[in-house]
Amino acid sequence: MNKWLGIALVISLVINLALAGFVAGRLTKGFVQGPPAHDITRAYPRFANELTDQRKADLRPQIREYLKSMRGSRTELREARGAVNAAILASPFESRGLEQALEQMNAVQQNLTQSAQNSFVQFISSLDEAERARFVERSRRFEQAPPLRRMRPMNHSE
Repeated sequence: MNKWLGIALVISLVINLALAGFVAGRLTKGFVQGPPAHDITRAYPRFANELTDQRKADLRPQIREYLKSMRGSRTELREARGAVNAAILASPFESRGLEQALEQMNAVQQNLTQSAQNSFVQFISSLDEAERARFVERSRRFEQAPPLRRMRPMNHSE
């Protein structure tokens, strides 16, 4: 009899946990942030993989330069975010210090965006008409993919 009681207890526990998970999921559904929006200016290094070997070789130096500059910019952004965190934790807290750290972080983000856009324009300018059409088609497919099938963005939040 005790064996059956133990089995019933385990089954009850599993059902209760599943129900609790379902309820918690439904309650937090509106609060969970979905996947980040597709940024076309960051997609082109992956698109280059779809080009012919010769075109990849032609564009490789340009892509390497882009990736190298992004590494440095992301390091700057990480440091700026660290300064914001330090300003928040400062004792005594000074709102002007936080404002300055946020301004600096915004400037770094703007530089990062401008650099990515400049590189993107240079890359697209290097493509012929058919390659540009393939790039747009690939981008549209990516945007229309169901959320669970979307690829993760290259630049994960730091």
